[in-house]
Amino acid sequence: MNPFPDDICGTYSCHGIEPEYDAVDRADVVVDKINQDRGCIVHPYGRSNRQALFAAYDGHGELGDLVSNFCMLQIQDRLEVHPLFEDQVEKAFKDVFVKVDADIPNQVSTHV
Repeated sequence: MNPFPDDICGTYSCHGIEPEYDAVDRADVVVDKINQDRGCIVHPYGRSNRQALFAAYDGHGELGDLVSNFCMLQIQDRLEVHPLFEDQVEKAFKDVFVKVDADIPNQVSTHV
């Protein structure tokens, strides 16, 4: 059973337009903007039905959508199985964040 009411769960995407950035700053030309933000709710999480993971990732820059998506998927998978997750959650978060951050350049560059 979902512990969160269906009427408050869902997704939201704010696509839009932005100025074109190239060798010449042409503020009069706009292009579609890719939503670079990602978020997730994972329930149940860890070893408990009373636990959930809520996360938001704010992508920035040319590959921000790829970075935020990679982080969202990797952090939720790695954190849940981290050996310190149950007893030292702060340390587990730090370890996972550092490792995922180190993996970003290799993983994102293969998708370009």
